[in-house]
Amino acid sequence: MTPTGETGNATLDERRGDPAMGGVPSRGPGRDGIRRGLQPAATEKEAAAPLSVIHPCFEQLAPSWRDHGEYRVREYFAEYEIPGPYASSFHRSLSAYLNELVRLGCQLREIAEPALDPATAAAAGPSAEAYAHLPNFLVVAARRS
Repeated sequence: MTPTGETGNATLDERRGDPAMGGVPSRGPGRDGIRRGLQPAATEKEAAAPLSVIHPCFEQLAPSWRDHGEYRVREYFAEYEIPGPYASSFHRSLSAYLNELVRLGCQLREIAEPALDPATAAAAGPSAEAYAHLPNFLVVAARRS
């Protein structure tokens, strides 16, 4: 994957799904579901499955950028729920997400922080400007050991 999230030569096997890690509570069956969704690697060259999360370093990026012209965060290390219009998501530190994948027996193959192309952001208007400067998502290619 490139820094803008492009993949070359089908690095990620999209047939295996895209679990959204931020929508899974820290306890319960959802964590095991992520591990089960990753197939064991048959060979060293087998593709890894993508997992995504709203970037834990830049959650609620658009409202902060709109209100302050920059990103601001008050709390990073504590786990907390972020209510949304359809469902909640859960904040955890970046290391909490990556370490959880390791604890689940996953091998991390690649990590990307895609950015919105500046021209696309400009055409979309001021509400999209933040996404050209800071990543909205963290994408992890992982496979089960």
